[in-house]
Amino acid sequence: MAITQSTNLQPTSQDLNFYRGITFRRSFRYYTPGTPNVAVDLTDIVLRFHLRLETQTASFLSLNSGDAANSNGSQLVIAAPAMDDDLGIVISRINLTITDEDTALFTFNRGYWRLDLDNAGAIDRIGNGKAIISNP
Repeated sequence: MAITQSTNLQPTSQDLNFYRGITFRRSFRYYTPGTPNVAVDLTDIVLRFHLRLETQTASFLSLNSGDAANSNGSQLVIAAPAMDDDLGIVISRINLTITDEDTALFTFNRGYWRLDLDNAGAIDRIGNGKAIISNP
């Protein structure tokens, strides 16, 4: 079983719900809202996803968009640009997958997540929020 959701990042702050032993999937759309909406070019950009315990500063799980999947198959990927019919512009989706093997390792119930955009060393937080972990 997998949970798949879609989120717009502009930037955003929201809670993410993870279930131990269940694959988590989230697709983010990153663009500048307005009239018209403006696409953001993610070519040559590195994105970093971090998940940490509520009481820790070090990441429990870190994924970078330029890396291959980790040993359990979890991965952060910038998809090829494509037309988004809802927005009427070409955008890149950011696809996050945290496999059931990795969510089974979550020994904590609450934490924090963040998604950073690294543009040649200039770091921008484009998403963050609470991570709520529970049993299915």
